[in-house]
Amino acid sequence: MSIRYEDAILEQVTTNNQVIYTCPEVAKNSQIIFTNCTNASGADTNLTIYIIKAGDTADVSNIYLDEKQILASKSDALLEISGAILKAGDSIEAVSGSDNELNLKLGIKELY
Repeated sequence: MSIRYEDAILEQVTTNNQVIYTCPEVAKNSQIIFTNCTNASGADTNLTIYIIKAGDTADVSNIYLDEKQILASKSDALLEISGAILKAGDSIEAVSGSDNELNLKLGIKELY
């Protein structure tokens, strides 16, 4: 068994769903071990995070963080999704309430 650490970075989250990370098919699983979202603008905005099983698409059934408000010029640790485990092929998508204001970083531990 081996462990690999990955950074998943999505700068300027848009108002359209964007994949930030997909668990590799050859991995046994992966776990979110670090989360941070920074609002680089002067206005509050919301962030929604989906954790999607392999083969599925983003919809209301796989929202794990629903329209969390990120305050203007502040960072948030997003503790609601820390520790989540993904299986091979599962993915994480993000969408913002306002274009290009949020920067998102996840630290991922992959188990092989």
